[in-house]
Amino acid sequence: MDKTKYWLKFYKDFLKTPQMRVIRKMSNGTEYLLLYISLMLESIESAGHLRFTETIPYNDEMLASITDTNIDIVRSGMKIFEELGMIKILSDKTIFLPDVPKLTGKESESAARVRKWRLKHKENLKLLQCNDDVTTCNNDVQNSNDNIEEEIEIDKEIDIDNLYSYLEENYGRTICQIEYNKLNEFAKDFELGVIKRAIKISVFNNVKNIAYLEGILNNWKAKGIRKLSDFPKNEKSRDDPTEDIPNELLEYDWLNEEGVDEDASYQSKA
Repeated sequence: MDKTKYWLKFYKDFLKTPQMRVIRKMSNGTEYLLLYISLMLESIESAGHLRFTETIPYNDEMLASITDTNIDIVRSGMKIFEELGMIKILSDKTIFLPDVPKLTGKESESAARVRKWRLKHKENLKLLQCNDDVTTCNNDVQNSNDNIEEEIEIDKEIDIDNLYSYLEENYGRTICQIEYNKLNEFAKDFELGVIKRAIKISVFNNVKNIAYLEGILNNWKAKGIRKLSDFPKNEKSRDDPTEDIPNELLEYDWLNEEGVDEDASYQSKA
């Protein structure tokens, strides 16, 4: 069950952009604006991509239904949005709203919990000042240690949530359940920075699927590389683990490595 919360982060001058000014001056401007925001909200979990199913794209009638908008407003509005560059109709008829990935806020429940925990932890630190009662002090120290362990576990959850987001941002789509499970498996064997480096390589080579990503990681695993520190010094990034990747890594034919199943059922095309 997805426990991620999404929201749109409208900047102060959102309604003052050239496109918004044009729309607001139209006779049905308010309705067009409401339709556009409704489409943004509908696509928020898929990084701005709108599609009914993998095989069925949305048509005007379906968009009118999900946004509770008059069909004539939808028909004229979609043409206006496309002309103004506010939406793009991809080759498979998927509707893409470029503004949505830029304006999307995202937080998992684990991130919310850690913020709540940190506030509680500040209060617990005061309890460590226990010069008068040694027994109380020992109990408080134990409680503090338990809370520190809880913080570590919560931080791990946040790290893996960030990995999901990182893959989605780089692949330009939401991940499926099988990819979600695969990332969890990778995180058990590799430092997250290593996985991010492999994702960067797959994007560079324009092969955005989990089978290719697994091929890279399996190759590194066979060479004993599980942490960023395992890379040779000339391949280790100074700051961002996904930067400064040598050409020999970026141009390597990972799919021909042993152990990569090119016909894997979980393989997703970009």
